[in-house]
Amino acid sequence: MIKKLYFFILMLVGQACYAQSISARLNNKVISFDGKNDLNEDLKFNHNSTYLIKVYQENIDIEINLYDKEGKKLASTDLADGNKGYDKLEYAVTPSRIYRLNIRSVSPQAVPNGIIKINISTLSKAELNRRKRIAKEMEPENAKDVTTIDIKHFWEAYDHLNRAKNYQDSVHIIQADYLGRYETRRIGCERYQNLPVCNE
Repeated sequence: MIKKLYFFILMLVGQACYAQSISARLNNKVISFDGKNDLNEDLKFNHNSTYLIKVYQENIDIEINLYDKEGKKLASTDLADGNKGYDKLEYAVTPSRIYRLNIRSVSPQAVPNGIIKINISTLSKAELNRRKRIAKEMEPENAKDVTTIDIKHFWEAYDHLNRAKNYQDSVHIIQADYLGRYETRRIGCERYQNLPVCNE
């Protein structure tokens, strides 16, 4: 019985040391990454923790993937546009287990001077509670219907700005064609008949 207990404790300590060594080896280290091959690392994540994986990329465009031990993709991100910036991936762990972090290049060719810097951290309970509180406060706002016609109106207003002769014209065009769309346009055109948008 003592041998079994000793073996069990040894396994736990070994796993904890393994997870710490991975974290110490990866965290905030600049890594030369040309993108010819993927970078794969096994990470021990603990139960009921939310992990933030943040990867800085320079001169290379990358994608972050997280897989379980069976090879099923659990999460993926490629937020940073171009070849400089941060990609961030959050994952809430349910069972403690080994996960595989995969970083691969999405640049069209190998980049000899590409670098990445990986940071893996856990989100604190206070941060998670703060996010829940904000989500609760935003529920009424998030329940509103959003239409994409606003995007069309914005670009129409932008296109009309080249007809503005002065600052006041610009303000009225933005108000008429975007901010107030119909009502502001009607009022603006009643007051300022010479606005370019009133003649359309």
